[in-house]
Amino acid sequence: ADQDPAFFTSQRTRLNLGYKNESYTLKIVFEDVRVWGGQSQLVGNQDFGTSVYEAWAKVSLDDKVALKFGRQEIAYDNQRIFGSVGWAQQARSHDALVLEFKANSSLKVHLGGAFNQDAEQLISTLYTVPKSYKAMQYIWANKTFSETFNASFLFLNNGKQASQDTGAKIIYKDNYGQTAGTYLTYKNKDIKANASFYYQFGKDINGGNYWADPKIEAMLFTAELSYQATEKFSLTVGYEFQSGQSQAETDASYYDSRHAFTPLYGTNHKFNGTMDYFYVGNHVGSVGLQDIYIKAKHKRSATSWIGLDAHLFSAAADVLDQNELLISGSRKAMDKYLGMELDLSMGWKLSEDVDFKLGYSQCFGSETLAFSKQTTTPNAAGGLDGNTSEISNWAWVMISVKPNFLKKK
Repeated sequence: ADQDPAFFTSQRTRLNLGYKNESYTLKIVFEDVRVWGGQSQLVGNQDFGTSVYEAWAKVSLDDKVALKFGRQEIAYDNQRIFGSVGWAQQARSHDALVLEFKANSSLKVHLGGAFNQDAEQLISTLYTVPKSYKAMQYIWANKTFSETFNASFLFLNNGKQASQDTGAKIIYKDNYGQTAGTYLTYKNKDIKANASFYYQFGKDINGGNYWADPKIEAMLFTAELSYQATEKFSLTVGYEFQSGQSQAETDASYYDSRHAFTPLYGTNHKFNGTMDYFYVGNHVGSVGLQDIYIKAKHKRSATSWIGLDAHLFSAAADVLDQNELLISGSRKAMDKYLGMELDLSMGWKLSEDVDFKLGYSQCFGSETLAFSKQTTTPNAAGGLDGNTSEISNWAWVMISVKPNFLKKK
């Protein structure tokens, strides 16, 4: 209730350079990300927001095998586990090596891996860069069974560095967690459907001091169905379940494992509403999520569209009733309903190179959501009230200009 709304303008500028011949493909992307006003008008010659977003080469070893190496986007399927995170201005890229097999027109397999270091060094493999893995390896396979059915399989071995202070010195080791699952798609003239299931196991990777090796037992399930009712109108319904960590469990052995699923390197803004209450820099390791949603989209013309999405959120695991804990000392659960979100969006293609989009969202959060987000205030009875009366909304406007300087007119 005591927070004021914010307003800002964020700009991303990219210069994309590409070259391709029969033997190799090369891509370099320079990127500058800034908030208007974040840099002085009389700027000196210092490093600000400019970086190399992509810098990779893909070399063809033969007709079926290619090796891709360097800084690159890694994105597969619906981008739930690996994604480019394009909505975030800085987006996501990896320093990795990927071996690509194309057995035939219907089967392809990618083997990828990375090993990160702070810098060139002669001793130690200590890695201190935040929000990144120490090492990872994965295999992704995609099979097209027919014109209507496609299936993918992903296995990811993800390692983060853990530490222990022995008093005499700090020692390090790598904890590895595994994610395995499948993504299935079906489509015909009017219907599109997809479903996915991923399971996480191994050692906990969500922290920097997990020397005790807590186990991971977590899962993600999604199902979605889209219907093209007319040439201009489509309707989508779906459900997503991400397991969570109960806050009200009284069995001590339950906490020997982490039950909260982590979508790792996915494009999380694409899911669970555009207000980003869940899994966009938050909610990881929490009570999980159930998302029942319906999306309607109308193409007003060849160059414009309007869409309306509705999400019904609830927790996957128990949210602790903190008032009950304060009053009686017992650990009881609140109602799992978290709230509802409505997302309205529109878009126009002003020209071949220029897109204009805008959106407005409103969240009707429950008291359970307020407690799970820790937006509570003390009340006269000595307990806590979840703040649900304040308006929770946001609006955005985006313009994208993407010229191709070398395109022949």
